[in-house]
Amino acid sequence: ILLSAHHVYKRSRIKVRQKGAKETRAKDAPKRINPIVARRIPVKGAKIVRVRRKRNCPRHRTHRLKAVDELAEHSLIDLAFTASGCRKIVTRYIGPRGSCPLCGVTYIPPAISRMQGRIFADGFMAFVAYQRVALRLSYGAISKLLEDLFGETVNQSTLVLLLDRMADQYADTERLLTEEILRNSPFVHVDETSMGIRATTQYIWVLTDGKHVVFRLTPTREATMIKEMLADYSGVLITDFYG
Repeated sequence: ILLSAHHVYKRSRIKVRQKGAKETRAKDAPKRINPIVARRIPVKGAKIVRVRRKRNCPRHRTHRLKAVDELAEHSLIDLAFTASGCRKIVTRYIGPRGSCPLCGVTYIPPAISRMQGRIFADGFMAFVAYQRVALRLSYGAISKLLEDLFGETVNQSTLVLLLDRMADQYADTERLLTEEILRNSPFVHVDETSMGIRATTQYIWVLTDGKHVVFRLTPTREATMIKEMLADYSGVLITDFYG
């Protein structure tokens, strides 16, 4: 019953064509629109943040930009976390555009330009990363969860991009953790375990000093990566020395 109870039942099931019914040709069918590109972020109840316009032209640095009447606007969807749960919040960034009197190019405010067109903020991405990494939910389950809880339609490819962006943002954090372990700790624990990823066996390595933890992923059980990391380490290595 649950599999058949949807409004597009006739389109996705075998059916007998009714007499006199008009068939929909493929070219007449409505085009599928990416829900991320066509997303209409609600304006009502959104927090409004006023941002400053760009001051100088990048091409003519000595010339100030002239304010124009047209405003630049960008919205971010985020999650606010509290002791009892979390809720969705929408923030609208609004600021005047600046036009160069020499080259005629119009620039949006730097605060909006730095967002690079993304519509999901850090809190939203952290929620996705937690569901994927800590709870090990599938991309399909996470997509359904976001739609049920927050009314946001996010396809699986977008979820992958969000996780990639989170990994890029925390690359410096991983570097600092590794330096802290290898530079200041008199000992380091190292171990590894196998994990199935896309029908192949991968290996996850963990390094810790009891307080800081770093994970690394390798395609084999060879300890080449660990030997390179510990090449200049002079402390005590604690491991089971498997193999």
